[in-house]
Amino acid sequence: MMRNFLFSSPGKYVQGSGVLNELGRYLSALGSKVFLIANNAVWTIVQARVKTSLKKDDITCRYKRFNGESSQKEIACLAGFTFNEQTSVVVGPGGGKTLDNTKTVANELKLSFAIARLQWRPEMRLSGRCW
Repeated sequence: MMRNFLFSSPGKYVQGSGVLNELGRYLSALGSKVFLIANNAVWTIVQARVKTSLKKDDITCRYKRFNGESSQKEIACLAGFTFNEQTSVVVGPGGGKTLDNTKTVANELKLSFAIARLQWRPEMRLSGRCW
């Protein structure tokens, strides 16, 4: 006997080379104030492109470094950082735990979220720790 199930998917899915350069265009449908969560390694790689793209679409951005581990304390810290800022969307570039935390923070704040999954390439390697 088949059971009922719920299938959800993103409202929009965009994939392709250079999509990060158009992030502002896609986020503008969700609002004009972005809270961005990323670890230092990812932020170093994407910062210039993200800021340029958001500026082009008149979107303001606040960035908070993700410390690399998922915990209630980290979620509370990230959510508290933007609680009174009238943020419209939480954005997480990167992968894994960053994306999990982005979704959880957005849920805590009852906001929309966008994830920007990055494809790792050897030239992205940075020396030292990510956080």
